[in-house]
Amino acid sequence: MPSKHIDDKTWRKIQDLTVKTVIATQKPIKETEVLAYVIQRGLEEVNVEELKTLAKDK
Repeated sequence: MPSKHIDDKTWRKIQDLTVKTVIATQKPIKETEVLAYVIQRGLEEVNVEELKTLAKDK
């Protein structure tokens, strides 16, 4: 699996979501599993038009 940098603010959100999920499910879930799920959901929902805003900032 490739290594990529995730900014601290985003990583804290993943950590918080992981803790909430573990508490809600009472099951051990890894942060990497939550991150992979969030990325997959984002890939299903985000389109090129939305991502064009990234190019505007450059």
